[in-house]
Amino acid sequence: MNHISHFSHAKQWEENAFKGFMELLNEADITQVQVFSDVLATAVHHSYISKKEIALQFEVDLSTVGRWVSGKSAPHKLVRPIICAYIREIAQKHVSITLNAKDMIQRELKAVNV
Repeated sequence: MNHISHFSHAKQWEENAFKGFMELLNEADITQVQVFSDVLATAVHHSYISKKEIALQFEVDLSTVGRWVSGKSAPHKLVRPIICAYIREIAQKHVSITLNAKDMIQRELKAVNV
């Protein structure tokens, strides 16, 4: 398998993972603490957003976000949709940048291999 195929597969994987994450964001019952925690953990795990970014945006301590991610606590249920909307916005930007970068690399590899 050549470099172009690897990048094509990586891009497809990233797109599928992102679609699944967006479905999770749209359908999850974030009124439940564990579900909210799972949404945050998934976002952090896939590097759509960092705990630090969440902490800075919502003016809470990093350890507070850590407790949210672990499911030990959660912000008020009325604040959770706001946090999820912010994560959705940041994740969309992140994935757009990532996929554009992969497209650029793939074009460069094709140009070199031609």
